[in-house]
Amino acid sequence: MKNVLFILTFFYVCQLFAQNTYLNQVLLLNEGYLDFYTDEIIEPVTVGIYSIADSEPVYTEIIEITDAKFSSDLIINEGYFYVAADN
Repeated sequence: MKNVLFILTFFYVCQLFAQNTYLNQVLLLNEGYLDFYTDEIIEPVTVGIYSIADSEPVYTEIIEITDAKFSSDLIINEGYFYVAADN
C-alpha cells in the first residue's frame, strides 16, 4: 500500500512540475512563392512571430528576406535564429 501511495504521489509531483513551462511565442517561417516559369518572386520569404501571451493571439512579421527565392529551414541556436534560404 505504501508503494502504491508513493508511486501516485511521485506521478502527481511530476505532473505539477511539468506544467511550469509556458510558451509565449512561436517563430514562423513563411517559405515564399516563386513563379518557376518567369523566375519572378511573387511572395517574399518572411519570418514572423505568433504571440500567444495575450488573450487574443497576434501574428507580427519581423523580417522580410527580399532577394531569396524560397526558404526551407529555420534553426534556433543559443538565442539566435538562422534561415536557410536560396537566392
